[in-house]
Amino acid sequence: MAAEADAGVYLAFNKIVHFARDLNTQVQSPEVVFVGRRGHGKTSLIESVLGHPLSFVGEKGATKRPVSINLINNPDYAEPRVVVKRDPVLKDFSSDLVLPLASVEAEVAKRNVISPVPIQINYEYKFCWNITLIDTPGLAAPNDPPGEISAEEIEEMVIEIARPSSRLIVCVEEVKDGNQSEVVSLAKRIDPKFDRTTFVFNKFSDQLKGFTSTRELNRYLTATAISDAHYYFTTLIPGKDRPNYPTKDKFKKRLEELQRDDMTLLEQLQFDKRYAPSVGVVSFRRYLLEQTWNQYQANIPELLKRLRSFKKKSQDSLAHITLQLEGLDSNKLRGNASRYTMTFLRSIEKLLQGTLEGNPAVNGQTTDEEKEEDDAGDWYNSEYVPIKFDATEWKIPYAKSKLYGGQQFERLLSEFKAVADHVTIGKLTADDIATAAGPNKLNNAANCTWAASDIAQRQVRKALMPLLEQLFKRAVFVMKRLVDIVESMMESQRRAKRRTGRSPNSQDELENFPFFTHAVKDLFSKFVDQTAQECKAKCKDEFLSTRLIYWELTNLEGGKGLNLPKSDNKEEFIKAIIKLSHELFNKIRDRVVKNISLKTYNYFFVPMQTELWAEIQGNITCMSDDTLAELFSVQVTRAKLVDAGIFQLESNLNLQLEIPT
Repeated sequence: MAAEADAGVYLAFNKIVHFARDLNTQVQSPEVVFVGRRGHGKTSLIESVLGHPLSFVGEKGATKRPVSINLINNPDYAEPRVVVKRDPVLKDFSSDLVLPLASVEAEVAKRNVISPVPIQINYEYKFCWNITLIDTPGLAAPNDPPGEISAEEIEEMVIEIARPSSRLIVCVEEVKDGNQSEVVSLAKRIDPKFDRTTFVFNKFSDQLKGFTSTRELNRYLTATAISDAHYYFTTLIPGKDRPNYPTKDKFKKRLEELQRDDMTLLEQLQFDKRYAPSVGVVSFRRYLLEQTWNQYQANIPELLKRLRSFKKKSQDSLAHITLQLEGLDSNKLRGNASRYTMTFLRSIEKLLQGTLEGNPAVNGQTTDEEKEEDDAGDWYNSEYVPIKFDATEWKIPYAKSKLYGGQQFERLLSEFKAVADHVTIGKLTADDIATAAGPNKLNNAANCTWAASDIAQRQVRKALMPLLEQLFKRAVFVMKRLVDIVESMMESQRRAKRRTGRSPNSQDELENFPFFTHAVKDLFSKFVDQTAQECKAKCKDEFLSTRLIYWELTNLEGGKGLNLPKSDNKEEFIKAIIKLSHELFNKIRDRVVKNISLKTYNYFFVPMQTELWAEIQGNITCMSDDTLAELFSVQVTRAKLVDAGIFQLESNLNLQLEIPT
């Protein structure tokens, strides 16, 4: 599979695999599935990848079950060591068998029975890459005579083997006239976009001999090439000629000669140079190595980084654990707790005043995004029907901007006012007026004024109370979501320290003590709930009683606004009451909405900037040593740190890492 010149590469890779094992990291070997019709060169292509003959096709060249060759890089073997593993299908082959290369074909022939379970062959060699090559049963051609297993069964078996998305697929087929491969339709069923499929067209030299002009050749190359897929044109050593090249050197030399012959013919016909990288088994082998290496890189992200830093970390960790143990002293715990709380509160204050540190593109919310949250929701009228509106038409500022903190709260107040301003009293009936009047007759100014005042009072409460509840539900949501944003800000600061190589301070270590950080966040959450509850109670005071509205209208305003009819017509009195009810509703609504907005700002938002510090910092400061020890899990943490220190000490004494460069 590779030249001895690559031995250093394989040795370095082998070290990576061993280090990964030491770090309990599993490295999955890449797998390549070879698919094609019988006699089209799958086995010859696999041998060309190996770099020497290894016949395993079985009796008369027809495999009835898959053959999986697990190539394992082993520096101890200068010559390949082949082990045919125990066979779970056949009872007579219940143990592993070490064989010389020449005996592999006969052994495979004995096990060549119809089964989807592959024959497992381990191939250990100093000059090979860790990879698994899977040879599948050959697909039947339309004119092939029926065999022990139907063409449909073979096809389904091949599809099932090639189905895992981690496996690369190599479709092998003899070149022929025409512009479409017979295995393309099968490949599309497995890999529709050809993201992991490569096509290899074999016996290229036979086709080249038939071309007489550059135009004819390039037209063929263009027609055969499959868009969106990798493809290669190869000429391999036929099965009947393999005995003439029994050694690795002769086999490799013959492959190179065949590729040079193909390139010579192509040069003579002045072919399109764009196809040069797709000619020859050497090019295919290089591509396969690149693909498998890319798969290794994808399977072991950060492995080399972990290896290079492991030794240093094992040494630094012990010193760090010692510092952590010292940090569990009650005085240091209290100082760390105070510093964390101040950082938390300072971050809350920044978000309320306005800052970009919270990353508005990620953590900000538009009005629609805010309403979609379960803890926020939409506005509802008195019938609990959602109130739908155009934010632009109602002139709600920054409705489509991603906001958080103070800006999001102020947008909420603007939205509340816009929604409340569009609330109307609705249609009043004679029954509503009769109910409001009670036993009083509607034949004088006092009784009519009382009825209008009662109607306005009830309608204002009915219309605005759901909006008030929703206002505080969303206001609480806007404040509580600051906790997650603050955590994101603090994590960004910790990452910045790690990127710049600065050592984390004791405050940064508090992320390892979730009980304490949760206690701080819980104090903040309770303060928000308590403040919202108190503020909402003050806002509800704005919904005046009927008597107070009546008194204001008759005493402070002298009964202005009620124009009673001169006749005793009941309908005229009702119209006058309805008119006054509408006027009172609009007047009371405007006053209530204005005062609720002012109170919400003054008794809910302002305390977040003033009283919050004293409330939370005071609670943390007054905590007893026992409470702090419990929140920091001092006993459990100390025991864990002692155990970790012993482990790191043993690592420093016993583990010596030699990291490949």
